[in-house]
Amino acid sequence: MEPISHYYYSHRLKLHFRDWGQDGKPALILVPVGLDHARNWDWRARAAREDFHVYALDLRGHGNSQWA
Repeated sequence: MEPISHYYYSHRLKLHFRDWGQDGKPALILVPVGLDHARNWDWRARAAREDFHVYALDLRGHGNSQWA
């Protein structure tokens, strides 16, 4: 299963996250540090998706999220 890319707006910025599915499972939110982006979490999300509904975020100015 591949993740679904979603976008949302916060304070007029278009931000991105990857949704690894599994409705009904507890949420696991993966937040990158430093210069990382959501795709750096793919290995962990694949391992955790059996037990969690995994969300991997692109923070502002990283990955597919808009710069401020």
